[in-house]
Amino acid sequence: MMIKIYYADITNLNIENNLMGISVYRNEKLNKIRPTLSKRQSLGAELILNSAVKEIFPDMSFPLNIKHGKFGKPFCPELPVFFSISHSGNFSACAICEEEIGLDIQKPSAYKENLVKHHFTKSEREYIENSVNKDKAFIKLWTMKESYIKAIGTGLHTTLESFSVWPEAAVNSDSLGTYGIWSDYIEDYSFSVCVTRRHCPTPIIRKIEL
Repeated sequence: MMIKIYYADITNLNIENNLMGISVYRNEKLNKIRPTLSKRQSLGAELILNSAVKEIFPDMSFPLNIKHGKFGKPFCPELPVFFSISHSGNFSACAICEEEIGLDIQKPSAYKENLVKHHFTKSEREYIENSVNKDKAFIKLWTMKESYIKAIGTGLHTTLESFSVWPEAAVNSDSLGTYGIWSDYIEDYSFSVCVTRRHCPTPIIRKIEL
């Protein structure tokens, strides 16, 4: 199994000049978004997906026929791979894999004690409390947890306190099996991907220009 992560800085992305070849799904989302940064993040995520698909499947036609699952997870029936997109701050990103996958990225953020108290498990709270840098430890586990609920496609319909990603960097579910998680910091942002196997392989990571 191979995982590829593509990401880009969307700070100066020109929205009007990059709408060609965008899916109906994305256009509908963009029409509901007001803040310019949020539009750039959302548009950038699909532009990155398109770039990845063009590289891996050069004969694929565009725009992609993107659908969404019961809880909103996007997919493309014509693609022989799975993908997951995420954005935060100045970055948008996309992960591609032959198996179901979840990607989450987060910009640097301060440790939020109240959030951790109510949404993290005992082992996760202990990891953060014992970390030299609580801010980075908090964001690391947050993206790991988000990547899991994105991999299983339920989003926050699965509560964050109902499962633990630490200390195994994996989630063991009686009904869903085991999901492994890879996590690291890229340009000070926390990146995490989750896949349907016990150990998540190290992804190939590439920054692209939009």
